[in-house]
Amino acid sequence: MDKKIAVIFDLDDTLYSKSEVFFKTLCQFATPSIDAESLYSTYQKRSDEAFEKFSAGEITLSQSHQTRVANTFKDVGIELSSEKTQAFIKAYQDTLNAITLSEEWIEVFQQCNKESYQIAILTNGPTNHQKNKLYQLNLSKWIPEDFWFISESIQAKKPSIQAFHHVESKISADEYFMIGDDIKTDITGAIQANWHPIQFIKYHQMDQGKLSCDVAKEPKDIFPLIQQKLHR
Repeated sequence: MDKKIAVIFDLDDTLYSKSEVFFKTLCQFATPSIDAESLYSTYQKRSDEAFEKFSAGEITLSQSHQTRVANTFKDVGIELSSEKTQAFIKAYQDTLNAITLSEEWIEVFQQCNKESYQIAILTNGPTNHQKNKLYQLNLSKWIPEDFWFISESIQAKKPSIQAFHHVESKISADEYFMIGDDIKTDITGAIQANWHPIQFIKYHQMDQGKLSCDVAKEPKDIFPLIQQKLHR
């Protein structure tokens, strides 16, 4: 009997580039003297802090957006007014509302469907915020909404083993693959769950450290890596 294979995809910095959204937004506000990549690294750290506070119920989603932006610029010596902060948040959301799924990712989904692999999303974040991105990417064409697993909805976030076990409780498979960019959340979590991790590194802006796992630099690298793992 053929094995049942499940391929689970991260969202942010996997199916689209968060850094590209940030840089496009920054172009509308920044002076040439700002080191954009360094600022983005700071934004990532401040975003993680804000998300942790939101997840703990300490701040609202709106407050998390405000604090991550204000603190990011404050870290580089720029005090944004509340008006400028709100303008940045709106411009960022407008840019986010224009993201599209690349042809390369569509080909990956087509290959998975051709092989009858079950595909799903496992992402950390607020439910409505993450769903809006998935709708914008037209993911329902490839992945039923029942298989969009979002941390706020399932009450568990990567790398917690509970997040991966939740997916297993909804999708029965012999082998599970996790495709994601983040060493801490995607790769470490998948290893702890005895899944096969594939780190997608195309959009990396900083060194996250290394773990022993397969690495994909482009979407086209992913399907061959899955096939190789299954035929070893």
